[in-house]
Amino acid sequence: MYETAKEVVVNLLYLVERYGFVLNGARSYYTNRSQPPLLSSMVLEIYSATGDLDLVKKAFPSLLKEHSFWMSDFHRVMVRDNQGQIHSLTRYQAMWNKPRPESATTDQQMASKLSSEVDKENFYHQVASAAESGWDFSSRWMRNPPDMTTLATTSIIPVDLNTFIYKMERDIEFFAELTGEHIISKEFSDTAKARQIAIDSILWNSEMEQWLDYWLPADVQCQGVYQWNSKSQNRNIFASNFVPIWLNAYHHSGSVKYVNEAKSKGVMRSLKASGLLHMSGIAASLLNTGQQCI
Repeated sequence: MYETAKEVVVNLLYLVERYGFVLNGARSYYTNRSQPPLLSSMVLEIYSATGDLDLVKKAFPSLLKEHSFWMSDFHRVMVRDNQGQIHSLTRYQAMWNKPRPESATTDQQMASKLSSEVDKENFYHQVASAAESGWDFSSRWMRNPPDMTTLATTSIIPVDLNTFIYKMERDIEFFAELTGEHIISKEFSDTAKARQIAIDSILWNSEMEQWLDYWLPADVQCQGVYQWNSKSQNRNIFASNFVPIWLNAYHHSGSVKYVNEAKSKGVMRSLKASGLLHMSGIAASLLNTGQQCI
């Protein structure tokens, strides 16, 4: 169904051109929050199957615009590693601090447990931000699971989000080379390399042989530069801890594997021992909070 897939992508490109990003859904009240950035992957899948260069050319400006959205100060977090190098990574953050229109009653009931209007607005902000991730809702975003009022999505640097953006950067590099935009291709090659270093410097845990979400200090506005601390890595087991290994199955002309063979074997060994693998598939986590993404 190549034509159907293409038309889906064309619809999403329209949203990027109209709003600057792929909305969480094609409804007017979703203009305040995004989807995980997988549009470039969709374009690449279609191009790989059909060789449709016209689609690549049509999508290219929109992919640059979507990348700029994720590179904004609104989403960027700066962390200094123990060698003194500063890394730029990305977080989810919805542009909203009210009950979600599609779940207003539920959100208001949850917020009623909080005493101040400031705390309620922050809760609404965290709920909408978690909804951007596709993991809505999960103990992954809670400071004290299973208490939904402790959602702190914007204080977390997620493994999967930064992996998706790394892949977007590699895709744009490839599309730029394909369409003769060699300067942009070099720029995104450098940007992707910097993100790969950042992911492995801040999120990789060699003891567990997994990448772990990184928690920023409580009660911060995510401004300035934060000093890396190993204790800030979330050591709970989530399927998202293994998302970077997905890139080892990702190939196009000029691409390289994200993880070397020795590291890949360690990650797969860790996955097999994680407790996430079941006959019916891969669990989202090892916790049972009653939430959709547990």
